[in-house]
Amino acid sequence: MYLILQGKMSLNAQKEVGRENLTIELGQGDVFGEIGITGPSARTSTVRAVDNSVLLHITEHTLNDLEQGAPKIAFTLYLNLVAIVEAPFVRGRSTNSAVKSR
Repeated sequence: MYLILQGKMSLNAQKEVGRENLTIELGQGDVFGEIGITGPSARTSTVRAVDNSVLLHITEHTLNDLEQGAPKIAFTLYLNLVAIVEAPFVRGRSTNSAVKSR
């Protein structure tokens, strides 16, 4: 998992086979690669630097060390990871509800 400390990144993901790719610009404070922190999984997107960038690489080992040395910080980080991973699904439910109510 990577946290963008400085710079801009371009995330490109194919939403569905045969569909147009989705491109999102990421900047300072954004996170990518969070799905991979949960265990081995196939890549779901490609991320490239748009300009000079500084990233913080957070590995599973880093998280394990954090759990041992600073469990309160680790807990807060895990809560934030859940919010990041959950956000697209919550937005999808909100969009679906709005469409159904029309």
